[in-house]
Amino acid sequence: PEEIASYAVKLSAGPATIQEHTAERPDARVKGTTAAWIETFSPDGDRTGLRITGNRKLASVLLDGLALSAGRAAPVKLASG
Repeated sequence: PEEIASYAVKLSAGPATIQEHTAERPDARVKGTTAAWIETFSPDGDRTGLRITGNRKLASVLLDGLALSAGRAAPVKLASG
């Protein structure tokens, strides 16, 4: 069986933080195999292998932001403060 790693991302008015642990009451949860995560951050950005529960829009915006580090253009515009 594959080893499971859990990360919690906390979003607030300041910078986002990420910690390796399971969140007790997340607004959104994204799960997938290692292969699914690799596909998600590949140039094609295929997320079909991921299972998203909870706030799907929040999860998508977060995944979009993480994908930006791969050099892809943002599919959504975030308002600046």
